[in-house]
Amino acid sequence: MKKYASLSLYLLLSTAVAAAAAPAKPDIPASMKAPDIFVVHVGGFLGSSYSAQLKDRKVIYRKTARGKLVAEKAISVSAGQWQKFWTVMNEIHLEKWAKRYDNQNVADGTQWSISMRVNGKKYESGGSNNFPGDLDPAKGNNSPQSSERFKRLLKALRDLLGGVEFS
Repeated sequence: MKKYASLSLYLLLSTAVAAAAAPAKPDIPASMKAPDIFVVHVGGFLGSSYSAQLKDRKVIYRKTARGKLVAEKAISVSAGQWQKFWTVMNEIHLEKWAKRYDNQNVADGTQWSISMRVNGKKYESGGSNNFPGDLDPAKGNNSPQSSERFKRLLKALRDLLGGVEFS
């Protein structure tokens, strides 16, 4: 009888350990080809600004400097590029980002916004001189300097758009 009790306990514990070790299901499916909504803006009043917006199955990329259009191009994004992008969005926990990150102590600097809808779920965030924290994305880093988490978003955008400049 002890043998069966030990075996039962072993099976119960190994099942619990396996469940705990299993990776969490990603919030954003990495298999998505393209979102329904995709609008990203990063920039400032005195410097360059960058935007990307999905329109007619292409991403329209724009760069402005001091309010004047410097570059614009329509970019086709492959399913593989979207998949890599969504993988990064899961890694940086976009689903946990706060609606706003604002730093009232800085008058001018970097403003940014994200609006994406995937599988009917919308992700919106934005900020002014404040970015999602590296330890907890729901809290800002309270600095006008980009967090590592935000830098990964910018790199993912550059990769998605074929290496264009994006901040």
